[in-house]
Amino acid sequence: STSLERCPMTAFTKTLLVALLAVWSAMAPAEAAGSRWGKGYLPNIPVVTQDGKTINFYDDAIKDRIVVISFIYTSCRDICPLVTARLSQIYDKLGDAAGRDIKFVSISIDPVNDTPEKLKQHADAFTADSRWLFLTGTEANIGAVRYKLGERSRRLAEHTAQIMMYNDRTGEWLRDSAFSDTGVIAQTIRSLDPALQLPLDVAAMSSHTTATPEIPGQAMFVKACASCHTVGQGQRIGPDLKDLSSRRDRTWALQYIQSPEQLRARHDPEALTLKARFPAVRMPNLQVSEADASDLLSYIETRSLAASKTKAEMNSTATITPSPATHRH
Repeated sequence: STSLERCPMTAFTKTLLVALLAVWSAMAPAEAAGSRWGKGYLPNIPVVTQDGKTINFYDDAIKDRIVVISFIYTSCRDICPLVTARLSQIYDKLGDAAGRDIKFVSISIDPVNDTPEKLKQHADAFTADSRWLFLTGTEANIGAVRYKLGERSRRLAEHTAQIMMYNDRTGEWLRDSAFSDTGVIAQTIRSLDPALQLPLDVAAMSSHTTATPEIPGQAMFVKACASCHTVGQGQRIGPDLKDLSSRRDRTWALQYIQSPEQLRARHDPEALTLKARFPAVRMPNLQVSEADASDLLSYIETRSLAASKTKAEMNSTATITPSPATHRH
């Protein structure tokens, strides 16, 4: 029989097979790792949770999971509390999937000062689920994690409100601002896993879409206030704002909305009382104009009236007792 080595087609086939084997060999490590950005890229080094438990970052926080990653530090009184507050809203919107199918991971960028105890206090202030990880550790280990995740700010003041979303099973990464619409972010997170996807419904996704025209100040309240405050639904992370104008002088309220840090610096009694009542979260400077602050206050007043009307109607209904039924015999 004719030797295979003497067949020209066989020589070509052998060359092709060698090339394919080379490509397969190059791809195999990446496939085994699941993603070039997962195992082998993300450090599997010790970090410490808010409960004082030492875990390995990749294996215990990332591997085979969908994760929502944020960067915080507990002494921050401006962006970080708002980021955690808005993530808490998103966590709630994800329902049973949060903590089970989707892991939230908040990493301290100030590990020297952020002890597990401080992270625990921070987590408790936002009523975070125990499955939501708040991580600290040695400066070197946290620095390595931050570097690999692209968080490379040199000073705490440079810290931003960006969050990262990652599916370790598919290697898909997404970024967004924590100040984007919380409903849309929740849907984006769900989209990382086909099993969790819901039909795309823009009206349902939006956290501020209503059937009525938008009231001046409404969009600002949803974006900057709703994560920490309600109007007539009880205390959240900050105080309930119902009837704010009647409980506080309007001029003072406008000043506090615009420049709360100035009132605290002047040792304003009411500002200091709020600081003492809510030590984990201080009202940040929203950098709004006087006109915007006035619109925001007007919106709170409108919502307050609506909340009072609803409560009055509920009380009225509760006091009505049905008359005994008349039976004919």
